[in-house]
Amino acid sequence: MPPLNIFLSYASDYRRIADDMCCRLQAVGHDVFFDREDLPAGASFDDRIRQAIDDCELFIFLVSPAAVADGHYTRTELKLASRKWPTPGWHVLPVMVAPTPLDTIPPYLRALTLMQAEGNLTAEVVFEVEERVRRHSATPAPSAPPPAAADPDSVRPEQELESAVAALSTVLRDGTPDWARKAVRRAKAQTGGEPRSGP
Repeated sequence: MPPLNIFLSYASDYRRIADDMCCRLQAVGHDVFFDREDLPAGASFDDRIRQAIDDCELFIFLVSPAAVADGHYTRTELKLASRKWPTPGWHVLPVMVAPTPLDTIPPYLRALTLMQAEGNLTAEVVFEVEERVRRHSATPAPSAPPPAAADPDSVRPEQELESAVAALSTVLRDGTPDWARKAVRRAKAQTGGEPRSGP
């Protein structure tokens, strides 16, 4: 399965969980943007975050009261993701890491199924990411539509004339009246079959 570019958004209170998740996702081959370790010295923080979200294929948001609080940088990251994917589909994975009142969670995330682990949180996130990769990779490419049947109304007059000339030539044999032979010659001349002779 192809690796994904993943952006991991989290509040600093949950850095340990995010760090573990990052390591586990990298261990199965995914590229994970994990803010502090991925920022080169002297790089503009805002520009690098914006670029990383633009480049990612999956945005994982660790939901906690701090992460959804107004003024927190995770809300800015979420806003950038929502601009990239107005309809998030499989590209956004909200993961509940701490009890958070539903009415404080941004509507963009509430529209999705919030993942709540039943066992080991990090392991379940890795399983969910792998499942999304499988489903996304298995989506068949749209097949080409079957060729349309010829529309009788779209047949060019020249084609009709050529068909009529061919049918008439087959029917007419030796002893054909002069007028019929002349009609065939005229028809052939109109379709480029042979030069038109006089009457």
